[in-house]
Amino acid sequence: MREQKPVTPEEVESQLDQMFRSIQADARFAARLEKDLTTRRAAARPARLGQLAWAGLSIVVVLILLLAWAGPNRVLAETRRLLGYLPGIGFADPESTRVLAEPVEVTREGITLRIEQVVANAERTKVIFSISGLPEDRPTEYDAPHYSLVFEDGTDKWDLSYHLNSKETQISGDLEFSELPPGAEKATLLLPRLPGVAEGVAPEDWTVPLQLKDPDQVARSYRPEGAQATINGMTVKVIEAAQSPTDTGLKIMTDWIGTHEGEFCGMTLQMSDDRGRDYDLLEMQQPDFPLPLRPNPTPTPPGTRERTYRFAPFAQGAHQAILNITQICWRYEGQGQGELTLDPGQKAYVGQTWTFDPSNPPVFHVGEQTIEVLSAQIAKVPEDQAGFDSELMLTLELKLNLNGNVSEFGPAFTHSQNPPGNYGGSSVPLENGHLEARLILRELPDRPLIIQLVEVTEILQGPWEIRWTLPQ
Repeated sequence: MREQKPVTPEEVESQLDQMFRSIQADARFAARLEKDLTTRRAAARPARLGQLAWAGLSIVVVLILLLAWAGPNRVLAETRRLLGYLPGIGFADPESTRVLAEPVEVTREGITLRIEQVVANAERTKVIFSISGLPEDRPTEYDAPHYSLVFEDGTDKWDLSYHLNSKETQISGDLEFSELPPGAEKATLLLPRLPGVAEGVAPEDWTVPLQLKDPDQVARSYRPEGAQATINGMTVKVIEAAQSPTDTGLKIMTDWIGTHEGEFCGMTLQMSDDRGRDYDLLEMQQPDFPLPLRPNPTPTPPGTRERTYRFAPFAQGAHQAILNITQICWRYEGQGQGELTLDPGQKAYVGQTWTFDPSNPPVFHVGEQTIEVLSAQIAKVPEDQAGFDSELMLTLELKLNLNGNVSEFGPAFTHSQNPPGNYGGSSVPLENGHLEARLILRELPDRPLIIQLVEVTEILQGPWEIRWTLPQ
């Protein structure tokens, strides 16, 4: 008989690590499994190496069965370690996170830069800021300089991405840098220009000293039991929650069963309790991987569908949370889903029309939806949409065949006159229920136009109602 080779703890740990990178479980099943394994471990006697090897293999077999039964994404959501919650900030590991000791303001020529918060850990450093006192009619910044964060050990971090919210004389947003150096307590923010402010509008070369510290307050987070709802295969789940005297934090995951490779792009939601009281949404935090500012940033992992929302704190006497999601936004990449070629012949002209056989029209496929092109025409831009560099546009009459609970559907096209990565235009509903896509033309085409679908945004209609019991 062939001798069984013992499995070392390191080999078991390696196998577990590989699987836990892609597995998730049903909450009740995971809880039962954890309780069973804990009970067995407490009652176990010291075991010989061979027994340990077989025990390790048994755990691997159980996890493989769990993976096959529950699906990879759900096991990870149920078994990963809960984070703490930093009131006013969000979910974070308090042991590896540092925050700003106190807000810092710098005012120059009537313009104030205020650093509201810094959240830094071993993965990233986020600087949250606001700017006030700006001229209301300022020009838009299109060529942002590099911003840097210099630490006391001389480490210099360049910004990876940023978000901006511009309104009248104010700008708010955040800058994201790479990881915090170990033991860092001080940093200096260097801004060649204020974020979102064009050259010449405000003073330049801003230097802001920042003092970091450990978080003062940490609220215990928990995993709400049964806090999910599903409509037409779209599941919305509260995977982590926390309550503090100043706010309530929710980490929400969307999971669309099937072949949906799109990207979650937001939701409309309201929070209330079992006594009929409503709670305001304080903040929707950006996704874990925000839009890039620089070329070749760290790419966004596909299927990133989690976001954190902060609400006003629950009032005394609340026993149950009620979360209503009325709409969900989902975005698809459209490239590679088909193309349409329009040949203008010897000479293109305004009013030139292409009509297709309605029984066999050109079709674009995206997700579970199909877009039929019924006709195309070269036209002039309407007067109410004047202001483009050209007075010409190409219109496409589209028939949408929508499945599921889709209430709005917005395709974006490009054509071969546009440089790569450049697309735009608008979509207008027609009286017959069809959609008209409008693409700006720089000039009358002198060669065949190639039309491609770039992306599609669709709005899924709810409501998804999620209830769970609040810890007392």
